[in-house]
Amino acid sequence: MERVDWRAFEDRVKRYFEQYFERNFIREKEWRVGQEQVHKFDSVSEDGDIVIECKSYTWVNGEDIPPAKVSTLNETLLFLSRVEAEQKMIVIQDDFRDSDGKSLAEYYVDHYGGLMDDVEVWSYILQGSIEDDEVDRIREPGEVYYEEL
Repeated sequence: MERVDWRAFEDRVKRYFEQYFERNFIREKEWRVGQEQVHKFDSVSEDGDIVIECKSYTWVNGEDIPPAKVSTLNETLLFLSRVEAEQKMIVIQDDFRDSDGKSLAEYYVDHYGGLMDDVEVWSYILQGSIEDDEVDRIREPGEVYYEEL
């Protein structure tokens, strides 16, 4: 399994999903997410229907939960909840715990899935070429919780 820095990962994800969805994406698209709050999303389809945030995290020392990174993922969920788009995605450059092989992306979904509403989570494992990359949706979009209140 190959790892790249966050910027190269964002570029790879953009290229992959441009092929996957057969449409162009804009990098670092600004979107208003609050009264005086703007967020730059990593990749957004030109029509604004698909919004992607990329995260490239690892287990701490190969074993422990990265608490600050999990907080950042939760912040990402908040930003995505403020966007009206058909598809909202978090794509994680996945990492696996040394002791049991647990996927960090799966850990996040297992523990925080109740916060995710209509957000999909994808695991992305880089290989030698974009055609060989292992990309899996590990969480389908769910119901929007607050609409049921």
